[in-house]
Formats: sequence, structure tokens, C-alpha cells
Amino acid sequence: MLWCYCVEHRHLPDRGLRPRISTFGKGIIMLAAKNNYNASIEEKSKLYPYFDIKLDSFCVQDADYRGDADATAEQQLQARTFTVEEKRYILQTMDLVRFTLNSPEFYDRLTNLSHTLNLTRTGSGELGSNYYGQAADLDRIMDMIKIGHYGLIIRKMADSSGAIARGDLGPFIYHDPIKIYNPDRRTRIHFPNHVKQTSRHQVNLGSTILHESMHNFGFTHDNTVPNSIPYGVQPVFEAVARQIYNGELRAQEYEAFKGYHEEKYSEWLLADTLALTARIASPDAQYDSHEYFESMGMIE
Repeated sequence: MLWCYCVEHRHLPDRGLRPRISTFGKGIIMLAAKNNYNASIEEKSKLYPYFDIKLDSFCVQDADYRGDADATAEQQLQARTFTVEEKRYILQTMDLVRFTLNSPEFYDRLTNLSHTLNLTRTGSGELGSNYYGQAADLDRIMDMIKIGHYGLIIRKMADSSGAIARGDLGPFIYHDPIKIYNPDRRTRIHFPNHVKQTSRHQVNLGSTILHESMHNFGFTHDNTVPNSIPYGVQPVFEAVARQIYNGELRAQEYEAFKGYHEEKYSEWLLADTLALTARIASPDAQYDSHEYFESMGMIE
């Protein structure tokens, strides 16, 4: 079964499933907050099961720096390096993203929006079809966030476009949302290599990660349709995440959850990740190879 988690669900009329932490889970959180009890990775995973994205790796595009012509040697080195500091900050931010998306407050805000979020791709599947610009079923979007599970590569890349980040566009599976649960799938979020990621506020970085994840989910945006999914979920996330970050909402629970991704992916914090100087036949080189991404179904 897909849903084999230690979480209770409450059926609401025409609202789908609403997550609620179990009594046992609250007990673990209270112990963690008051008695310095360290909940295990497995316990935290069961308490906050939604948006279970597997981090495959951090990587850097290549050794070429394409930023300002007058860049200093230090700036060029920064562009070719994913530092431990940056990786740790991203992992800490992913704690905030996962915790926020598992909160009942995020669910309530998303599914009670006073305006629609609209689809900018057309498609069909098990649950029907849609026309361009059609209002999305927000419960279905929430369901996709709940069961989202795939491999993610976080990549530092040369980018002079001014974009904050980029996300690989996944297949449009809005009408087959169960397909977002795909442990064999690999996709990427790219950050520009001339921006030090620790310089951004954690709520804003988390909002960006969610936006790019919606591209991974198969959602797009353009200038002709307002309130697209990637942009539309951001203010919802930011409103809840800011309260959590500031200690105004679920402070004890969040404090107990912190460190989840750092512990789970501790091997990526042992050293900086450096750019490849050449595309050689090595496991690392695969991540910079068009053939590799094509073989993994990541390039359409």
C-alpha cells in the first residue's frame, strides 16, 4: 500500500484527505521538545510523510564561469563550487518546506483560496481532461504534493538570464496524479552559480524550491494565464512558512523536526562539491551528461 504511515486522516465533505498528527506522534514531538529526545529519521518520516522527495545529489554544471567579465578569482571559485555551507543551508530549507507542506494550515489555505489557480498545459488521463487556462482542482494539487516521491538532483549551473532558479519540466500528469509517486524518476532544480544561496532568506528560498518543484510536477506558467500553479502556491507557502520560521506556529514541533535532511543526507556535508574540469567516464560525470539525463527520462 502507498499510505502506510503513522498519520491519521480525517475525511471532510468534498475536501479529500486532511492530515493530522497522531496522538503517538504528538507524544514524540513533546518528548523531543521538552526532554531533548532525538526522534529518529524513521519516526520523523512517518510523522511528516508528505512531499517525500529523495535527494540524489548536489552537483555543479562544469568548470566554465560565465558571469561578469571582471569577476574576481574568488567569485570564479564560488561559481565552480557547491560549498558545504550552501548545501547545509539548502537542506535546512528543505526541512522548512517539508514541515510546512505537512501542516494542516497549508492545506486549509491552499484549498480555501478565494481565487482560482489555473492550468497552462492541456492533457488527459484517468481523471479526465482539461482546456488551456482551466481552473485547477486544488484538492488534486494537494494530493500530488502529498504523494510526490522521486529523485532530485540540485545543480549549480551557469546562468546569465537573471533567473533565481530553474526546474526541469516533468510530464503533465495532473489527470494521473498517482504517477507523481515514482522512485525511479530523476529530475533537477538548478541554481545560478553566481549567486551564493545562503544570502537568501530561508522562507524565500523555500518558496523558490516549491515553485521549481511544481515544474518538476509538470506545471508551467506564462504571461497569458493569471495565477498559474507554480506562482500560485508560493504566497500560500510563504504565509504559513513565515509563521513557522518566526516561531509563531507549531514552534515545538518544528524545533523537533529540524535536522531531518541534514541527518538523512549527511554524506553531502563532508566536503564541498566541485565542478568537473572535464567530462570523463566517472559516476560524477554522468550528472553532466546529456546522454545520462536522456537515459533516465529527464529530457523529453
